[in-house]
Amino acid sequence: MRGENFLALSLARLGSQRVKHKNILKIYNKTLLDFTFAAGIKSKYLKEIFLSSESKKIINIGKKIGFKIPFIRPKKLSKNDTSSESVILHALKFIKKKYKYIIVLQPTSPLRTTNDIDKAIKIFLKKKYDTLVSVSVSNKVHKFNLKKKGGFIEKDFKNTKVKKKNFYINGAIYITKIKYFLKHKGFFNSKTGYYLMKKKDSLDIDDNIDLQKLRKILKKNDKKN
Repeated sequence: MRGENFLALSLARLGSQRVKHKNILKIYNKTLLDFTFAAGIKSKYLKEIFLSSESKKIINIGKKIGFKIPFIRPKKLSKNDTSSESVILHALKFIKKKYKYIIVLQPTSPLRTTNDIDKAIKIFLKKKYDTLVSVSVSNKVHKFNLKKKGGFIEKDFKNTKVKKKNFYINGAIYITKIKYFLKHKGFFNSKTGYYLMKKKDSLDIDDNIDLQKLRKILKKNDKKN
């Protein structure tokens, strides 16, 4: 049944290093949370989307949008150096309904579509991966680049050169078996599956330049419609 196996989770803290309150900053009357919820809730695999936040302001906005928020994240798990993995582990303790898989949809990927979500899940299930991440390509050197090996993607620490096609994790979609995550506390191993997203849909909102790009893209799309 729809939503029976997949726990959908989004992570949104109030603090951010480069853009103040970016998760609830309105862009053409929509927040980054709005974009993520709209794409996720239309997925044929997802019935509801949970939100983890320490902020009452974000929680109130999230509830109005439609997110399920059965807990408040502690402030000690909302710092700049807090790992996403530790936040997810905290959320799993409070979500009582049993799920087999978890899919994490970060609000900072507003151009990720329902089609991206469904295709990624379909690949994950068909290939029977333990984990899957969304990736994109660019000609830039990222924090770490990736290399394809068979049907998997691996971290390529040795590659620090600019190539025509550097694969990188774009942050839009993370999927894994919950049992695997609880044991390994991460989404990445030597046999991680991948879903390749279009570069134009892989924008990750990190700073004001990214916000300007998003506004231009949305304005352009609005004119087309």
